[in-house]
Amino acid sequence: MKKETFLWLTIGLGVGMLTSAVFAYKYYSDEDRRRRDPRMKRVEELLEEAEMLLNKGKKGKAIVPELHLR
Repeated sequence: MKKETFLWLTIGLGVGMLTSAVFAYKYYSDEDRRRRDPRMKRVEELLEEAEMLLNKGKKGKAIVPELHLR
């Protein structure tokens, strides 16, 4: 194989691998998925409501100390 052919083949494969890595990072990014997932917002709201009810009913005293959030 000619030296020039090998050079262009290597450059092409390198660019392809870098492009794939960038798209994979973008797709699997946690921050990006959290923004798109409406369930996450609902779960956070439910956790805040549960914490508020526990604090209101128990006056900040948790039944199991490990589960006390704040």
